[in-house]
Amino acid sequence: MKLLAFLAFCLGQIVPSIMPYGEPVRMEIAAGGHLAILQPEYRYDVETDFICVFDLDSGRLAARFPGTDFTLSQDRYTVYIKACAEKCQKSNYLVSLPSFEQFPLNTDTFCQRTTVQIADSKLILTSSKGKVTQLPLFVRPYQVSILDSSGKTTLIAADETVIVVTEDKATYLEHDKLQPLAGGISEKGFEIVWSDGYIISYTKKAKEFSRRKLPSTLPNGLYSYDMQSKRLVCVTEDAIQVWDEDGRYVKNRLTRAYHPGEIWFDTTATKLLVYDYYDEETRLKTLWNLSTGHPEAYENFKKARAVPSTYSVTATAEGLKFWAKDTLLATAVLTEDGWLVYTPDCKYDCEPQNIELFSLVENGRASTVSRNNYVPGLLASVLKRLK
Repeated sequence: MKLLAFLAFCLGQIVPSIMPYGEPVRMEIAAGGHLAILQPEYRYDVETDFICVFDLDSGRLAARFPGTDFTLSQDRYTVYIKACAEKCQKSNYLVSLPSFEQFPLNTDTFCQRTTVQIADSKLILTSSKGKVTQLPLFVRPYQVSILDSSGKTTLIAADETVIVVTEDKATYLEHDKLQPLAGGISEKGFEIVWSDGYIISYTKKAKEFSRRKLPSTLPNGLYSYDMQSKRLVCVTEDAIQVWDEDGRYVKNRLTRAYHPGEIWFDTTATKLLVYDYYDEETRLKTLWNLSTGHPEAYENFKKARAVPSTYSVTATAEGLKFWAKDTLLATAVLTEDGWLVYTPDCKYDCEPQNIELFSLVENGRASTVSRNNYVPGLLASVLKRLK
C-alpha cells in the first residue's frame, strides 16, 4: 500500500480539490502572501497524510505533499516537510516555492521551528536552533502558542495576552476579553491581529504603537498573518478568507466532504445506503445507485446481509472505496456541493457544475483536470466489468 501511494504521488492522480480531511491544526502564509500551507490533523484512517497548499488568489488547491508536519524558512519561500515513514516511502524533504520543486533532506534532518511550553510557572522557549530560554510567567494562560518567531523576537499568544520575547526579556500586551488571532514580525517591528478586528502595530524606530481597523467582522477559524504582503488569512469550515492591507476582502469558498460511516447494500446489491459518520442525531443518509453510479433521493430501502461477491466497499475519511480484492477500483465522495467519483487511472465522473472540485496532482503540483478524462457513469461501468 505504501508503494502504491508513493507511485500515485509521482505519476499523477485525480483528487478532490476540497478542504483537507480532518481539521487543519496549523496554517502559514508563504511566497509573498500568495500561498497558504495547511497541516491537517493526523488521521489513522487516511492512507496518506498530506500538507496542502492553496493559492490565495484563486482559492484553488495548488499542491499537496505527503507529510505530517512542516516549517518555513525565514523568507517563507522554502517549506521543510516531515514525512510519515509509516504511511509513505519518502524521507524528509524540502519544497521550493512557488515552483514546488522538491529536494531531499538528510533522513534524520528536519528544520525545527520555535516551540513554547509552560512548566513550574515558567515560560520555556526553545528556538529552531535548540536554544532554550526560561522566563518567569506573570499570567496563567489556559494555553500558549507561537504567533510568529523571527531572529531575536517571538510573539506568543497566551489567552487574552501577547507575550513579546526579545532575547531574554518579555513584554506583556493585554486586551481584556479579546483574543490574539495572528501576528507577524519584520525588521521594522511587529503587528498583532486581535479578535475585535484591530491590528496593533509596533515600530522599533519610533518606539510607538499604532492601530488600524479591518472593515469586516472576523469569523471563528484558524488565522495567519503575513508581514510582507500585510495579508490576513482565515480558514473556516467551508472557506479560505483573505483580507488585504487596504481592507479588501475575498472569500474563496471550499467544499467539505462528508465522512461515510455505516454502509448497507439492498437485497439486489444494486443500491448502497450510507450513513454519515458524524451525523448521529439526524442520521444523514445517502443512497448510491450502483447501476447508474450516482447518488439518488432516499426511498424505502430493505437492508440485506449479503454483499456482492466480485467487489467490496470500505468507508474511509476519503470517501467510499470500491475494491476488487486488494486492487482499488474507484473512490466515491459526497460533498456539500455534490458528488464525485474518480479512479486511480485519472478518470472521473461528477455533476457538470462540480468539475472545479477536481484537481490533477502530479509530483505534488495541482492543475485543472482534462475534460477528456470525464466518463459519465464511471462507477457503474467499473463495477459492471467485474461481472
